[in-house]
Amino acid sequence: KGTQVALKSDILTTNFNGDFSALGTTSAAGDLKVNVADLKKLQDALGMAIPQLAAFNTVDLSANLATNGKATTGKNVDINIKGDDITATYTGAATFDNALSLNGQFKADSPSIPTLLPKLGVANIDAVKVLGDLAVSGKVNGIVDALKISDLDFKTKGGDVVASYNGSVLLGKNMQINGTFDVASASVKTLAKTGGIALPYADALGALKASGTLAGSPKDLKISAVKAALTDGLLNLNFDGNVQTGKALGYDGMVNVDIPSVRKLAEVGGTKLGPDTKEGAIYGPFSIAGQAKGTTTKAAFTNAKVRLDAINGTGTLNAALTGKPNITGTLDLQGLDIRPYQASMYANRPKGIQPWSEQPLNLAALKMFDGTFTLNTPNIVTTTVSMGQSTIKTTVKNGVLKTNIPNVNLYGGTGALNLELNGATSVPQVAMDFDLNNVNGKGLLGAVANFTKLTGNTGTKIKVKGTGRSQAEIMRSLSGNGNFELAEGVVSGINVGECVNNLNDLSSVLQTRALPAGIGPSYTTPFSKLDGLFSIKNGVVTVGDFALKSNDVLAEGAGTLDLGKQRVDFSLRPRVKGGKGLAAFGIPIKLSGDFGGVKAGLDTDLMGKVIAARAKAELQSQITNKVGGDLGGIVGGILGNQQGNGTAKDGTKKPADPLNGILGGIIGDPKKAEDPAKKAAPKKDDKKEEKKKEDPLDKALKDLFGGN
Repeated sequence: KGTQVALKSDILTTNFNGDFSALGTTSAAGDLKVNVADLKKLQDALGMAIPQLAAFNTVDLSANLATNGKATTGKNVDINIKGDDITATYTGAATFDNALSLNGQFKADSPSIPTLLPKLGVANIDAVKVLGDLAVSGKVNGIVDALKISDLDFKTKGGDVVASYNGSVLLGKNMQINGTFDVASASVKTLAKTGGIALPYADALGALKASGTLAGSPKDLKISAVKAALTDGLLNLNFDGNVQTGKALGYDGMVNVDIPSVRKLAEVGGTKLGPDTKEGAIYGPFSIAGQAKGTTTKAAFTNAKVRLDAINGTGTLNAALTGKPNITGTLDLQGLDIRPYQASMYANRPKGIQPWSEQPLNLAALKMFDGTFTLNTPNIVTTTVSMGQSTIKTTVKNGVLKTNIPNVNLYGGTGALNLELNGATSVPQVAMDFDLNNVNGKGLLGAVANFTKLTGNTGTKIKVKGTGRSQAEIMRSLSGNGNFELAEGVVSGINVGECVNNLNDLSSVLQTRALPAGIGPSYTTPFSKLDGLFSIKNGVVTVGDFALKSNDVLAEGAGTLDLGKQRVDFSLRPRVKGGKGLAAFGIPIKLSGDFGGVKAGLDTDLMGKVIAARAKAELQSQITNKVGGDLGGIVGGILGNQQGNGTAKDGTKKPADPLNGILGGIIGDPKKAEDPAKKAAPKKDDKKEEKKKEDPLDKALKDLFGGN
C-alpha cells in the first residue's frame, strides 16, 4: 500500500505512487508520471528503433494506471509530446490488452508539414511541399488499428495551398471518411511548380478554390455538393455538382469553361495564331457551358452553350470511351462567319499563287476515334462564298472522314456537297461530288473568282477523285468530270458583237496584238445560255465543249486548266450572228499563263493563217488579172487560183478558191480596184446578182474555221 517508486536519469524520470500486489496475479494501481528528456537516447538505451518517433524529442505523461497482469488501463491520461517541428497532446483514457485502445481528445500543431512528414517516416513526396503549417484536433475512440476520429478539425495554411477538413475518419482496412473540405490556392501555376506537378497548361491557370462533402472510402468516395473554380487565368473553369471516385468514377454537374483569349492560351502551349484583321477580332474569348455527366466509359454534355468570338451556338455531345472512342454531337449555330479567320491565315502569306505543298499529309488523327457530327447554321460566310441555311453532317469511321451538305442555300439557289477523305489506306484518297442549281451567277462567280461581269442563274455538277501523300500529289492525280450552265444573263465589260465587227484591219491587230474596241465598263453582251462540259485526268481539266449563245452572238471555246502545274491554256472564238466576214466566223482569243498571271490576247497563230491566206490570194489574183489569157490562168492555177472564171475540159465551171475569197472580202476584189474609168459601172441587175452571191470571205472562213 502507498508504494512510491522514483527513477531518475538524464534520459528518463518516472514516479509511481500506488498499490502493488504480487499475490496470485500480479496487479498494481496508482498514479504514474513519466518524463522522457531525450526520446532518441531512450530508444538507443532500450535497443529500440521506431522511425515514427524521430520527430519527437520529449514526452511528458501522467495517468491513473491499473493493471491486473492481463490488461492495463489508464484514466486521466495526459500526454504532451514535443519536437522541433511538432507539439502534440492527448487527454483521456487508454487501455492496453491485446491492442491499444484510446478514448479521448488530441491536438497537434506543426510550423511545417513538409519538414515534419519525413521525420514521421513518411516518404519525401514533392507534392507535400505545397503545404504550410498544421493545426489538427479531434476525438479518438477505439483500438489504434481501427481508430475512429470524430470532430476532426484539420487546417493548413502558409503554403501554396490553404485547406481544411471537418468531419470524421475511421482508420483501418475499411477506412471511411465523412466530412466537408475546403481547398484554395492563390496560384495554381506556383502550386504546380513548387510541388513538381506535371499539370498541362499550368502557366495558364490562376487561382483555385474547391469545396464539398466527402463520404465513403478512398477507393469509393462520393464527393457531393462540389463547387470548384479556376479563376483569374487564361483557362478558367467552374464545376457545380457531384463526383464519384474509385472503380465507378463519375461526375454529374454544371460545367463552365471560359478562356478570355484563345490566342494567349495557344501561345502558352507554343502555338502562335494569326492576328486580328479588318474583318473582325479573332481567337479572343471562348466559352462553353452545360450539363456534364459521365463515367470512365461514357460521357455526355447536354444543353451546352458555345461561344467563340462572334460565333454562338448550342448543342449536345456524347462519347463512348470503351475501346476506340466514339463521339457524336449536334451543334446549332446562330451563324458561321469565318472570313476573319481566313484573312488572318493569309495575312502573312507571300503574294501571288503559291505552289501546292509537298509536305506529307498526316491523317493519323482520323484513326484515333470514330464519330458522327451534325452542324446546323442559318448561314456560312467565307471570303469567297456565302451560303444560306445549311446542315453539315460529318462522320469518321475507321480512318475515313465523310462530310455531307445535303441541302445548302447558295446565292438564291440550292446545292449539295459530298466530300470524302480516306486516311485508312497507305496512300490517302480524296473524293468530291458537288451539285448546284439555280444559283445567282454574279454572286457565285464574284465570290469565288472576283468575277462580277456575269449575271444570271447558274448550275454546275462536279465529280472528282484523287490520291496522294501530299497536297501536290493529290492535285496532280485528280480525275473526274463535270458541267456548268448559266441561263438568261449578261456579260458586263464587253460588247462581243461590236468587238468582233471592229476587227477590220488584221495587220494592225497582229502588230499590236491588242483586243479591239468594244471592251470597257460601259459595254454589255446579253445571252440566253452559257454552258460547258469538262473532264479531269491526272490533274488536268479539259474543257472540250464551251458555248455562249444569245440573239446576236455565239462564242465557242476549248482548252485546258492544269491544276497540278497551275497553268491555263484556253481558246475562245466569239462571233456575230448574221455578220459579215470575220465577224460571222469569230475572232480567236487565247487565255494563257499560270494561275497568278493569266493573260488574254488574240490567238495570233490562227490569225496568222488568215493573213497568209490574204497574201496568197492577193498574189494569185494579181498574176491572173495582169498576165491575162491562158498563161495567167495557168500561173494562177498553180498558185491555187480557182475564181470560178475558168472552165474544165468537161465544160463544168471550176469551183471558187476560198483564198481568193479572203482577198475579196478583206482587201477587196482586185478587179474592183481597177481604174473606174476603164470599167463601166455595173447594171442594176448585176448589183442584185452581186448581193445574191455568197460573200467570198464567208466562204473562206467556213473552210478555215468550219461552220455554217
